[in-house]
Amino acid sequence: MRLLEKYKTCLAEGRIDDAKGINEKICSCIRFEHHFRVKDLKEYARAQQGDECFAESIALYNAAAVLYRNEDKERKSLEGMRLCVGGIHDASQKLIEANKIAKTTMQNHVVPVMRKIKDDMEKVATDDNEMKCKEVVDVLRFISFSKKAIGKYANAETFLKESLTRMEKTHQKEVEKCSLYGRIYEDIGDLHLENSRTQDARSSFERAIHIYASADDFSLLEEREGSKDRCRRKMIEQVRCFYLVNLNIRIWENVSKQKTPKHVKFLQSLHFRADSRPRKLMNNINATFWHLSPSTSKRFVA
Repeated sequence: MRLLEKYKTCLAEGRIDDAKGINEKICSCIRFEHHFRVKDLKEYARAQQGDECFAESIALYNAAAVLYRNEDKERKSLEGMRLCVGGIHDASQKLIEANKIAKTTMQNHVVPVMRKIKDDMEKVATDDNEMKCKEVVDVLRFISFSKKAIGKYANAETFLKESLTRMEKTHQKEVEKCSLYGRIYEDIGDLHLENSRTQDARSSFERAIHIYASADDFSLLEEREGSKDRCRRKMIEQVRCFYLVNLNIRIWENVSKQKTPKHVKFLQSLHFRADSRPRKLMNNINATFWHLSPSTSKRFVA
């Protein structure tokens, strides 16, 4: 428990090298001294999240992944490591949301921990390449989500493209029959939306819908249609917000005859953030229009 407390303190203070060393000690203690059953350790790590001990949870999930690496059964080993990466991802997101971990710590410590587990998964020998591909791709997606959470959009896209390449190499001509392949394209679309790349996002969602339509691994028809509808809703919402923002920009240009430096700066920022956080941005724009010209904004702003 003392090591877990030290690890938590190191993460909070951004002492990355110390956190790495303590993490290794925790793995060593659990593996060679306490002889935890891996299932019990994973459940304990999950319980730590329930108690909002997210830093401790990261360390315990990493230790559980080390134990899973030495499992005799390949499927259990790969599934276990993938679940641990998912747990690390969830715990780290909670820390970021609570401002209890710096983005640099996430970048230089937590993400490398996840990547190390992914590398260990690659070393697991198995004849079931499709099963291994699915587990590794899920880990790559978790790493991408973590990169996106700290604003590393290019890195996040790189990991998603690596997932696509892995799927294509494993399934070859049958890849479009895999719903996971479509889900990766949907993830890329989500990433582009957050990064204000509207046209790229639309193309990715259209590709995802096409793959969902041809995938043969949905257990229920409702799952297939639900996945397609989810992408359609994202496309419709994005188009609606994009045009509303651009409409408001045109209104601003008409009603603000004398632009102060403050107005000019804000107007310029809209062109870069036109579809970033659309609802919050729309509220800000509408409020500003009302201040400039109540009668004009009331007629045009939806």
